[in-house]
This record gives sequence, structure tokens and C-alpha cells, in this order.
Amino acid sequence: MIWICLNFGVIRAIMAEETSKGDASHGRHWNIFLIIMTVMIFSVFIPNFLIPFSYLIGFGVSFLYQLLLCTDFESYLLSWKEHDNFFHENAIGIFQTIGYFSCYLIGLGFGRRLYKIAHEDRKDEDRIILLEILIMLVVCLLIFFLSYFLFKPTAPAVCNLAYVSYVLLMGYFTFLVALLPDRMIPKLATNILYEGPGKTSRLIYFTLANIFTGIINILFELEEHGYAFQICVIIVYLLILHMIFALLISFKVNVRFW
Repeated sequence: MIWICLNFGVIRAIMAEETSKGDASHGRHWNIFLIIMTVMIFSVFIPNFLIPFSYLIGFGVSFLYQLLLCTDFESYLLSWKEHDNFFHENAIGIFQTIGYFSCYLIGLGFGRRLYKIAHEDRKDEDRIILLEILIMLVVCLLIFFLSYFLFKPTAPAVCNLAYVSYVLLMGYFTFLVALLPDRMIPKLATNILYEGPGKTSRLIYFTLANIFTGIINILFELEEHGYAFQICVIIVYLLILHMIFALLISFKVNVRFW
């Protein structure tokens, strides 16, 4: 996977060099493929004994990075077009890796916690998992509002603390909504948390997801609306998508093509 990201990253960097146009989000040559590659390389050096605490480390790293952004460093990163050497032109993308790596650490620690709960052979494991997700939602929401008002609003360009907490908030919220059909449909034959769309057909799942995404893009300009409206759209989107597959699983409909 690292080599795949490296190849795509190099191709993207060469294209940017030939066109003399960089990616406004990541710098002149740096791009999302190189960021993902760097995060994966960093992940190799995480010792096993730190994984249960990695979500705390992730929040700590993101907070320290936010303190750095409170200085003139953020202005320096955003002015990459004014520089003419490789590091300065790509510093904004290179330092974005800190924010993305923070997301990875937090997700790794929380995922490890859910995995442990799911394999403890307890009757109330679903309830505990839902409670854990709700707790993380509240934590991310508090961090988001605190960072939003104490520091700066969400800034994907520098991947600041508000942006990291917003991404995590949406991720955990999506996870929570994905579990709701299992609670809403009585006597569901299997648990969507463990079976998911893979029990039916990934092709149909992603086809429907893209169709719903296209419909939303046609009907709404989400960027012109506030967070509350965007969250409501996400709720309806996920509920409809997962309800369809929960019903397919419940009635043991086999729509797999391989």
C-alpha cells in the first residue's frame, strides 16, 4: 500500500511540476497520496504497548500542533506560493501530516478499545460499544467547540485542532448512525456492526452510495448551509443507505456477484 501511494504521489507531483500548478490544499508538489504514505510509515514505528493510549497521544499531538499554529507559523504555511524552494513550497502539505497522523492515532486507539470489547463475550457488548461511541462523540464535540472559539475555525489547509476534531466527530457520528438500523429493525437476523454491506454486495452498496451522493449534490449546495443542515443530510443519507442493507440482511437476500 505504501508503494501504491508513493507511485501515485510521484505521478501527481510530476504533473504539478509540468503544469506549474500546485495543489492549493497541500503545496506545489506534495499531495494527499504522499500524506497517506507518510502516515503509514509513521504507523510502523508505533510500539504495541502504546496502542491502547494512542488516542490520548493523538489528541495531545494535535493540541501541541495547534499551539504552534497560533504563532506566525500558520501564516508562513499559507504563503507557500511566495517561496521558491522545495521545502517552503511544500511545507503546508508536509505539516498537514501531523494532523492526519493525529486522526490515525485517535482512530487506532479507539478502534483497539472497541475490538477488545467486541471480543469479551459479553451479552451487553453492543450497548457498551454504543456508549463508548457516544462518549467519544461528546469528547470530540467539546474539543471542536473549544478549539473553534479559543483558537480558530476549522482550517483543512493546515489541519488544525478544530478540523481534526470535526473529522473525528463526523467519523464517529457516521459509525453511530450505521448501527441504528440494527436497533430500529426488530429481530434483525444479524448485526450490521460485524456483517455490514459485505454480507450482500459491495458493488451494490457503493453504487447506491454514489447515487445518493449525486442526488444530494444536485438538490443541495451543502457549502452554502451551516453545520446543522449538513449533519441532518448526513443522518438521512446514512439511515436510508444502511436501512436498505439491514433489510436485505434481515430477509437473507443474497445479492452478491462474487
